[in-house]
Amino acid sequence: MAYTHTQVPASVMAGTPSQKLTYFLDKTILHARLDMALHDALDAILSETGPDIVIVTGPTGVGKTTLAARLEREVANHFEPNRRYSPGMIPVVRLSAVTTGSQGFDWRDFYIRLLCRLDQTNPQLKLDFGGEPGHLSEAPFHMAKSRLTTGGYERTIEVALQHRSAHVLIIDEANQIVVGCNPKELRRRFEVIKSLAIETGVTIILVGTYDLLEIRDQSAQLVRRSRIIHLPRYRLDDADDCTAFGSALQTFGAHMPFAQVPDLTEQFEYFYLKSAGCVGILKVWLDAVVEAALNANQDQLTIEEMEHYAMENRCLQTIIEEALVGERKLAAVSLDALKNLVLAHKAGLRQAGKSDIGRHFGKPRQKRRVGERSARRDPVGRKDAASGGV
Repeated sequence: MAYTHTQVPASVMAGTPSQKLTYFLDKTILHARLDMALHDALDAILSETGPDIVIVTGPTGVGKTTLAARLEREVANHFEPNRRYSPGMIPVVRLSAVTTGSQGFDWRDFYIRLLCRLDQTNPQLKLDFGGEPGHLSEAPFHMAKSRLTTGGYERTIEVALQHRSAHVLIIDEANQIVVGCNPKELRRRFEVIKSLAIETGVTIILVGTYDLLEIRDQSAQLVRRSRIIHLPRYRLDDADDCTAFGSALQTFGAHMPFAQVPDLTEQFEYFYLKSAGCVGILKVWLDAVVEAALNANQDQLTIEEMEHYAMENRCLQTIIEEALVGERKLAAVSLDALKNLVLAHKAGLRQAGKSDIGRHFGKPRQKRRVGERSARRDPVGRKDAASGGV
């Protein structure tokens, strides 16, 4: 393996192993896929005609959480001038959706954590959980005295978001909201999210795996009110993708805190396959390798150490298979396909009309006056003797 000189600042190289590790762990790069997704998300958020809900999705390990953090920082910077005149303003709020044990997603817990985030900037302004829904007071709140129902928390959230002049709510790991839901429950949960966006005027960003597409598939209304931003893996059969992934690989290698760092691009295909083309998986892998080497006081890395901390092939297989399923769901649909769908639907209606023509357009029933006998022939001839007839 060839080695080159590091690009780590001299002050870091002169520091302790812990400082060197912190430097590399904090190192993130705005690679091509991340940059494009960030641009599209900001365009959706800051546009006057933007959607109510933005779904940022992609495979696990692709860098969605990194994107959420950068998006939070960019939105905060955009609205920073407004905060000079409104110190209590919180333009963007980011939190993760979490499940609580076996109960699945708990809206009440989510609302409480969101209220705490909305309160953290200005300690003088407190949300009174024990009072009427939506009431703001100057007194610190006490969580143990809360008597609000889930609906009460929801109304309090609406008031708090408006009071803080919030523009964006970023929900990371939002796929947890839809885990284990049947279609009816999926639709109900979307209605909660949609109502929150409409009532507050806040753009809601749902960041998560391809499981989020399950919500979209349940409601045409969500398709109309939302925009999907895809943060995909890099593909091995695309030359531009290979170039971009190689650039990310080279950048991470150059910032490893060692006097000499390995040229990782020499083993491009190996690093691509062992990260499934996902920069997030690559970074977590390299973090572990660098930490182990620093703890062992090594001054350079070997390919054997890289292999030791790499993900197992079976795990990577699962990640790639899930990514392929999600990519198929997001595959482009041509205008010809839409035309064929419309024509097929029209033909189906025509055929259904022909099959029902007798039922809908048959001979009409004759109307009779009340008490009038129906037009039936009276029985004639002789009845059977056993029945007592003549």
